[in-house]
Amino acid sequence: MSKPLILAIAAEPGEFLPFLAQAESLPPPVGSSPPAPGYPFLAEAESERYRWRFVANGPGPRLAREAVRLGLDAGRPDFLLSTGYCGALEPSLKAGDIFIATEVHAGEEIFAALRPSAPHPQARGPIFSSDRVVLDSVEKARLFIAFGHYAVDMEAGEVARAAGDLPFLCIRAVSDSFHEPMPLDFNRYRDAEGRFDRRRIARAAAWRPWSWPGLLRLRRNAKKAASNLAAFLLECEI
Repeated sequence: MSKPLILAIAAEPGEFLPFLAQAESLPPPVGSSPPAPGYPFLAEAESERYRWRFVANGPGPRLAREAVRLGLDAGRPDFLLSTGYCGALEPSLKAGDIFIATEVHAGEEIFAALRPSAPHPQARGPIFSSDRVVLDSVEKARLFIAFGHYAVDMEAGEVARAAGDLPFLCIRAVSDSFHEPMPLDFNRYRDAEGRFDRRRIARAAAWRPWSWPGLLRLRRNAKKAASNLAAFLLECEI
């Protein structure tokens, strides 16, 4: 009997790479070795309990919808997972913490999510899904206090909407805490497809040297978040 298949959708390939690195002794992704980072990013692997299909296609709902379509074209999964980074709205959440959404709020829609178990500590609560980066503690406080959202992301709402009758989960790792503002307004540096334009971000940073410490902090946080997320996904049970 084959293992259940999880279709995992994220924005960036880097959110998956630590998982694939730890799964090197497992069957390799279908086709050959793991593909180089790029869009769309597709890979498959196998863990002790599950088979995994990973798709990353950039941030935001439109690109997430395309990622789900690409993943479904390769065969129907048993579970649909929205994963990757999230921003903390609840003040006690720290960079690297695992966050499991109990429900996803996207506009006026609310989607329920399954709640997996694992030996790792984790926070749970509602997540707010937006097509823009939430920049600072003022915005974060409004979303937490006024609406009760614990975290924010950019894809979970569309992934949940696309799930249809598939069991849906949202498991993420915190890349920026409530107290850590974004070093740049990344909303200004998205290309026509909605992806973050790294060349424009680099130019903006070059003209704003005061942003460098924040960018380095965000890079460290993202690396920690991706590593913790990989460890959790390898051991979680649905």
